[in-house]
Amino acid sequence: MNAPPVVPRPAATTLIVRDGDDGVEVLMVRRSPSASFMPGAYVFPGGAVDAADGAEPALARLDEPAAALQRRIGTVTHVGDAAAAFAVAALRETFEECGLWLGIDTLPDAARWRARVAEPLAATRAPPSSAPARSRPAPAGSTRLPPR
Repeated sequence: MNAPPVVPRPAATTLIVRDGDDGVEVLMVRRSPSASFMPGAYVFPGGAVDAADGAEPALARLDEPAAALQRRIGTVTHVGDAAAAFAVAALRETFEECGLWLGIDTLPDAARWRARVAEPLAATRAPPSSAPARSRPAPAGSTRLPPR
């Protein structure tokens, strides 16, 4: 019996790097061993693009115009006009999954989302981003395990 094909859902991932004492450091989080999808896997922070990520309240908090994000990210990744929603999702998911806030202010509730992303890598949906030098990511809740 053949399983029905898996239909991918829109998702955004952030590749976060910084200069460390011994060279470049890359942030990865470990998924819970009880997760239904890829249990125990080390992954870059990210997740599904929610409808709210593309809604006006979220888009109004971006510090880069949606048209600029579409030109810079949407064309390469083939998400087109949805590029701003993908940027919001990547920033939100990074904060939710490991407590690392990449916005321009210190509090997510009051912050403007800052699309602090460089050019996307090839045709991926994983634009690299720079982590603040003194940032200390932490797992969120019981769904994540501490980084190793």
